[in-house]
Amino acid sequence: MRFRWFPLAIVVVLAGCTKKTGPEDVARNFFDLIAGGKSADAYAGAAFGFQSPQTQMFFETTLRELGLDAIASAKYEPPDYSSDRSVARVAAEFTTKSKSVIRLVIALIHEGGSWKVLSLKSPRNSMTGRVENRFTLIGRDPGFGDPTTQHPPPDAAAAKKLTLESLLAFNDAVQRKDFLHLFDEASLHWQDQLVTREGPAAIPGTMKRALTPKERELGAARLQHAFQSFIDQQIDIAGIQGTEPVFDRPAWVNTDGILILNGYYPTKPYRVLFSLKFYHEVPAWRLFGLDVSVKKADAT
Repeated sequence: MRFRWFPLAIVVVLAGCTKKTGPEDVARNFFDLIAGGKSADAYAGAAFGFQSPQTQMFFETTLRELGLDAIASAKYEPPDYSSDRSVARVAAEFTTKSKSVIRLVIALIHEGGSWKVLSLKSPRNSMTGRVENRFTLIGRDPGFGDPTTQHPPPDAAAAKKLTLESLLAFNDAVQRKDFLHLFDEASLHWQDQLVTREGPAAIPGTMKRALTPKERELGAARLQHAFQSFIDQQIDIAGIQGTEPVFDRPAWVNTDGILILNGYYPTKPYRVLFSLKFYHEVPAWRLFGLDVSVKKADAT
């Protein structure tokens, strides 16, 4: 048996040809995992500084909200390094399957001998100089709690029941031409917003004081105004009873702690399309917002 000997210099040259994985490659692989339905692996492979300010559930929910769970194509620019080359930033542009365009700056840090994703932020706004970081819980909740996990979404049967009850209550308000009962049954947080026209309160779902009768009438009137076309056109969606709803996706809770139920009832000759939001006020989910429309069943 003969052994073949190779000069050491050749071995060294061959070893030197091995391509190192750079920050752009890591950024690309991170989003390739997400596009391939492996967002858990992407999260697990990120830097500690990326994982610590958010849970995996919060990360995946933010991806869903932005549409980054459905990436159609992506473009990456060459990395921009810090002066000591310990941090690299890769500007990227993503086109989602819904055709929206999302631009992010992916910061990566050299950690444990390899590049890892450290943060995902918006490009700096040229007018305000601000940078937005959607992938963090810092500053969202004084208790640093994850709103996506505080109250689990209902199962399929409960989601169907909640959807039907909410839409029938809405339909009853339309038929009565009176939205006061629907307003009273809505979440306190939504009531507060309808009356004050202000954003979320400091303590979501909690009003500082009880509403007066005039304030209740004002809130109900604003709610009715938003759906006056249903009254004017004498639309009645009571036919959804006995029909199974078709949801766009299973019930889920967004990064603001809002339960989302979107879909339609395949009724004929008109489908009933709905987008419902609920806020959890002990002990149950209560209506926080709704959008209802009807569309001819055979319309594209």
